[in-house]
Amino acid sequence: FSPCIYYKSFKKTLKNLKHPKIPTFDDLLYEMKKREMFGFMAMLHIQPAVLMERQSEQGSGLNGFVDEEASKEITKIMFCGKRFTEVLKKSIMRFDKIGLFDF
Repeated sequence: FSPCIYYKSFKKTLKNLKHPKIPTFDDLLYEMKKREMFGFMAMLHIQPAVLMERQSEQGSGLNGFVDEEASKEITKIMFCGKRFTEVLKKSIMRFDKIGLFDF
């Protein structure tokens, strides 16, 4: 993800919509920094489901919330998939680099 590329498109869209005040690139970076923890939490709670590589043998519907075995299987599929673990590795390195874990 490149904030610079995103900003160019964002700025162009706001101009096309005749938005009265277009934020600067620094404004965008500031807003993104304020929400880094949200991004981290989304990576841990939403992305595993989005990146699931296969469905559970028992289904991934409501059964997964009430059946303990189905829940365990779904959790394993979500958090042990290659796509998720690769994203997790890169994301943790990035979050560490920007100091998100510095308390």
